[in-house]
Amino acid sequence: MKQIVVLGKYIKHVLIYKIWNVKTATLLLLMFFINYLYCKPILDFSADANYPVTPWVFPFMLSNIFYLALFMIGVLYYFSDVPFMQYPNMYQVIRVGRKKWAIGQIFSIVVQSFFLIVANMGMTVLLLSSHLDLNFEWGKLLHTAALTNIDIKYGFLFGFSYEAMQLYTPLDLMFLTLVLGALVLSFTGILMFALSLIAGRIFAMAMGTGMVGIIFALEGVPPILVVGLGKIGFMNWLRVAQIGVKEHGSFLMPSFEYMVTVLIMGILSLSLVINWRIRHVDFEWIKED
Repeated sequence: MKQIVVLGKYIKHVLIYKIWNVKTATLLLLMFFINYLYCKPILDFSADANYPVTPWVFPFMLSNIFYLALFMIGVLYYFSDVPFMQYPNMYQVIRVGRKKWAIGQIFSIVVQSFFLIVANMGMTVLLLSSHLDLNFEWGKLLHTAALTNIDIKYGFLFGFSYEAMQLYTPLDLMFLTLVLGALVLSFTGILMFALSLIAGRIFAMAMGTGMVGIIFALEGVPPILVVGLGKIGFMNWLRVAQIGVKEHGSFLMPSFEYMVTVLIMGILSLSLVINWRIRHVDFEWIKED
């Protein structure tokens, strides 16, 4: 029982240290600016047409390859210091032991991932608040954007999928975004943690950057090939507005159940790898905030 209390206090300390810092504030400011650029044309159309906008915009933003790439680059930056080898952590390792230290880091990555997804959802609602229609339907504005070329006239930076609106309610699609977003980000951070322990931080960052490149690679692949390749491009799974949507007779994304299962199994497997590697690795501590 005493060990559980110690671990709980340590996890709380890690979360405070990792979320309330300059890096988090910098990333949130950058994401707020990007979200503003993507929301501004919608606000312009809303003002001109006198249509209020419902707050269910983020899933469609995240389904745009350019926004998704920028979003994931921000995530890589956020997790670029895993496995958190700053000098203050050296004393934590000595105090709680390597195994508990690793568990605390993994738990922190998962909570940080939820935090990033929820924060970006909240940003879009805040940015649209001046013209917000808070109800549980897609609303006239989003339907108009999905069915007409108004997006071209106002320079929308992303599109609205009418097929997704037919398949899902707003709350359903937001739920898919929250779950897949948290799992994909958690998997990304824990994968970088494992790769850093095995091959070093530079290799982990290079692999992460390559995974962002896969997002663009899959965009140019014929739909019949996307079925196979899409099952390994896990960052692309954040394009939630494409789940269940068919193009030329082929689904654009794997099923939600498949993605959740693979991500959870991947997170658990990587956690075991980290637990094994942490016992044998020689730590190289760095001077970094």
